[in-house]
Amino acid sequence: MKDHHVYHLLQYSILITIFLVTIPLLFIVTNFYIKLGIIFGLSLIYLLVGVWHHREEKKLSRTIFLEYLAISLLIFVVLFSLFR
Repeated sequence: MKDHHVYHLLQYSILITIFLVTIPLLFIVTNFYIKLGIIFGLSLIYLLVGVWHHREEKKLSRTIFLEYLAISLLIFVVLFSLFR
């Protein structure tokens, strides 16, 4: 059981690290299309990591997928609004 928690911590740490490293790029990059690609990539990574996590737990359902999709769309909209 302890390994289970360590594995979750690793997954969340990777996701947080990706966001913390990538978001400062949005302040540096001036090209609109590159910013759009970064924002889309962050949203997609969030969705894929969430689906991957729940699939490994064998708890993936349509509802969970739709929740992750909604949050990833929200991430996209918020970041796009802030950095356009």
